Amino acid sequence: MSLQPSEINSLVSAGESETLELKTSVPTPDTIASHLAAFANTKGGTLLIGIKEPATFVGIKPDRAKYAISTALKKVSPNIEAESGIVQVGGANVAYVKVKKAASLVASSGGYYARYGSSIRPLTADEIKSSSLSNATIEKSLSDLSANSVKQAETIDKMSEELRKANSVPRKIGIAIVGAVLGTIAKHLLDIFA
Repeated sequence: MSLQPSEINSLVSAGESETLELKTSVPTPDTIASHLAAFANTKGGTLLIGIKEPATFVGIKPDRAKYAISTALKKVSPNIEAESGIVQVGGANVAYVKVKKAASLVASSGGYYARYGSSIRPLTADEIKSSSLSNATIEKSLSDLSANSVKQAETIDKMSEELRKANSVPRKIGIAIVGAVLGTIAKHLLDIFA
């Protein structure tokens, strides 16, 4: 269920915390992914975009926010439970992402993060090891790693196949022939009208 304007007002009035991050403008997908992973690795939380502290609703462009959030959600692994949307508050569009605490450690495109007070920081190697062992069995961690590796291998194979098709000899010959024909026609037309 989407956040209501009154809920957003309550969150904003309480200020940033371990479970709330406020952003004035739409951050990069990598920055959003880091915050979402940090929430998932800590207690869960909410990211609100379009709010200037201390509680000024400045708004955002909905399409830009939706794109950045959907891209960010693809950059966290494993997938997280998150709800996102755009809500009008005080005449301004505010984007939100609510994240639940994850059962196992979540990475974003830049590494593993956790929430400390109203900020995030990368986890140390010892924290990652400790969290991995306490949150899930080694078999589950290995299973997740294996599944992610398979997904990455499939993506690489798909990209390799697309690249192979794009660079195929018949395709290059076809492009060259079409270019030669169009060049000949253009030269012929120039000779006629010149």
